[in-house]
Amino acid sequence: MFDQGRWLYAAGIQNEDGQVIGSMIVCDYPSRDELERLWLNHEPYVVDRVWERIDIHRAEVAQFAHK
Repeated sequence: MFDQGRWLYAAGIQNEDGQVIGSMIVCDYPSRDELERLWLNHEPYVVDRVWERIDIHRAEVAQFAHK
């Protein structure tokens, strides 16, 4: 997804002790439907329910962050 320009970046979310407590991916899809159709419906961690919770938020990424 990164090579296709869909994933802009990803990060581990840490607590105050430096333990990873989650993760996030900033990605670029034209719509929620395409996000689900092109990625989430086939993502092994989603399909196999490895990720217990997924929150999806729309955001505007600063232009300097784009390739």
